[in-house]
Amino acid sequence: MSDFYPTIADVSKWQGDIDWDKAKPYLHFVIIRAQDGASTLDSKLARNVAACERLGIPYYIYGFYRGGGAAEARKMVERAQAAGAKSVLGYVCDLETSGYSRAGVAQYIAALPQGLKNALYIAHNLYNEYGAGYGQSWTWIPRYGANTGKPAQAPAYPCDLWQFTSVGSVPGIPGNVDLNACVNKDLSFFVPSYEPPRKTVGGFSDVYEDDWFAQCVVEAKDAGWMKGYGDGSTFGPNDPLTRAQAVVTLARVAGADLSSPYGDVSASPYYYEAVEWAKESGVASDDIEDFRPDDAATRAEFSTFLWRMQGEPDADALADYEGAAGWAEPALSWAVSNGVMGNAGGIRPNDPCTRAECATMLCNLHKDK
Repeated sequence: MSDFYPTIADVSKWQGDIDWDKAKPYLHFVIIRAQDGASTLDSKLARNVAACERLGIPYYIYGFYRGGGAAEARKMVERAQAAGAKSVLGYVCDLETSGYSRAGVAQYIAALPQGLKNALYIAHNLYNEYGAGYGQSWTWIPRYGANTGKPAQAPAYPCDLWQFTSVGSVPGIPGNVDLNACVNKDLSFFVPSYEPPRKTVGGFSDVYEDDWFAQCVVEAKDAGWMKGYGDGSTFGPNDPLTRAQAVVTLARVAGADLSSPYGDVSASPYYYEAVEWAKESGVASDDIEDFRPDDAATRAEFSTFLWRMQGEPDADALADYEGAAGWAEPALSWAVSNGVMGNAGGIRPNDPCTRAECATMLCNLHKDK
């Protein structure tokens, strides 16, 4: 989905039968017309309200103002309720005609249900005639400029929602449709349940800036220690780190040459050279028959790889971690005492080490280097 969507649309009978199931992903919220004055019901009101209620699409309801004051406002609310509008966020007085009294407009706004975010739409060329100050929660002003379907010339008057085109398009909505953009209020004002999309980092679609491991994943990528899957767009932070991935990662940290001695011959599988490096350097034990490259590396195993890579330094004190094999205790004690692991309070030696945990341990190990 492009940066242009989701968007905010206002709809009426002129859009015909909207495919709301198709349109939903492209909409932050919609504003549905209920009437053209007290005398004319919008023929698509019930259909549009029912679809938004069914699909959970946030919506407001508006009425084109024809000078009927409070009685006209009450008629709009009556029609909306008859259409099943239980989740409406607010009502809007659509003011596009000159010559009505300001008092009538004020009465219209005052007659709308309290506790909702009711609004006033004012045609740009009528702002000086009607102005503001009617007690509305927000103000909506149209200004199209070149009217190409994209935002162009912003309103010259203060507003909270800007109707920027009458020739917009939204999948599922037939023909042209008015589109809008927030100006002085953000989306969470209009739709209290709205949660802004989380920002991703590192070029990964599955690593977010508020993830506890985000900084370390980015550091591991930037240092060339770890990469994403396939085209590099996903990292798989919660995936178990395989033993093959572990030694490939540590070989990169060590700066080992993992290239084939021949330019036209590649090692197969991808981890072959790294496993050879791990065995020759003592990172991986040479007294086992099988390496088990596709098995998940446990947290004890990965900390042991790291410990061996550092030359098997002594820990301040050996600790007995429940469930840990005896061979892992020196490495676990070293990792905990040096802040490489266990900073969140749990050791879990026999749990699989995730890729996020791998990046974090590497980050912790190198934070003072």
